[in-house]
Amino acid sequence: RQELFRGGDFYVVAGRQVNWKRFDLAIQACLKTRENLLVIGSGPEHNSLVKLAGSNSQIKFLPKYDGVGEIVKYYRSARGLIFPSLEPFGIVPVEALASGLPVLAFRRGGSADIIRDEVNGLFFSEQTVDSLAEGIKRFNVAQFKKAQVVKSAERFSTDHFQKKDRKSTRLHSSP
Repeated sequence: RQELFRGGDFYVVAGRQVNWKRFDLAIQACLKTRENLLVIGSGPEHNSLVKLAGSNSQIKFLPKYDGVGEIVKYYRSARGLIFPSLEPFGIVPVEALASGLPVLAFRRGGSADIIRDEVNGLFFSEQTVDSLAEGIKRFNVAQFKKAQVVKSAERFSTDHFQKKDRKSTRLHSSP
């Protein structure tokens, strides 16, 4: 498969394309800021998102992919992940962080627990095109250390939870 964009010259939005995940905001904000966007995934909103992007070559779609390995390849070469959704917990931003990709996220829901402002990403405050576009402009000049971004995802790893569970079991077991 050919490269969709030059390395580092694009953002990614990924996941199941349903209306409440607000992929439309990512597309509209990238059109407004003239940023390249790779939309990974599929779902019931796919056709309306393709229509929204129109014939703009700066928005590209990857509805089918060869597993997590291919997504990680894009995560490792993108500038950032856009996460415009309000979710209690999003696995997509954690996967991106684990790949070293900082996240631009809506500052509500689970994102507030995952993203550390200016450490592993940035926030935008409203689920609007203007707020996200402003966030993209700030993200473009922000500096992130890849090692810190990767480290920030470790607290969500299986190993971390197993260690925590063992420690909790020891604390609560009677002698």
